[in-house]
Amino acid sequence: MMQISSDPASNKNSLLNVMHRFIAATNNMDETIMVPSLLRDVPLEVQESQQVVVVENEPPYPNKQKDMYEHYLLLKSIKNDMEWVTRHPLSSLASQNSTNHTFKPI
Repeated sequence: MMQISSDPASNKNSLLNVMHRFIAATNNMDETIMVPSLLRDVPLEVQESQQVVVVENEPPYPNKQKDMYEHYLLLKSIKNDMEWVTRHPLSSLASQNSTNHTFKPI
């Protein structure tokens, strides 16, 4: 049987707390970056330890490197999705279940 701990130290890394920390960090990013479009064409620093992941069906494009603006937009998009889910946790599940399980008479 699963036990739930009420210890605050173990709850600090719970999914909900991590989501709230991510949202706070992206809000800080929004406040820090005044003109996001200036991030266009700013290359990312690639660490030597990073390896390029090759997908079987997708050929590698050496000239297609993401810039910081694309990563900025990705983080904002993830933040918006997380905010929506944390505000509407039950309504999203209820609407999913009602649309996925419609039965028609035979």
